[in-house]
Amino acid sequence: MSTPISMSLSPRSMLKRQRVAIKTRAREPEKFEVPNPSFQEIWKQYGGPNLSDEEILSRYHAGPKFVDALKTAPPRKEYLDARKPLVKLVEELVNRQDAGYFYIRRDAFMLSAGRKT
Repeated sequence: MSTPISMSLSPRSMLKRQRVAIKTRAREPEKFEVPNPSFQEIWKQYGGPNLSDEEILSRYHAGPKFVDALKTAPPRKEYLDARKPLVKLVEELVNRQDAGYFYIRRDAFMLSAGRKT
């Protein structure tokens, strides 16, 4: 039965191998070139005459799949929040068809409204 290579190496030689591996990996970013395309190149690759500059740049930075997913996503739902609860409540009461009149009272505040018939 053979022993694995790492078991046959002394701790010192294992450390040397790790150092060499680290140095080799450390040089990899030096070889990497950051792409720096011109706007015309980006325009040809991601768009064309029918897209705005903003959408072309969005497709370049985020990717076409992400931009397309944003376009096909349903509109954002508006939820009740605590910032303007009274305004939101009145808005919803006004839009209801089954309510002809409403009255709100709290402490010194009073609001009443109704539909003209």
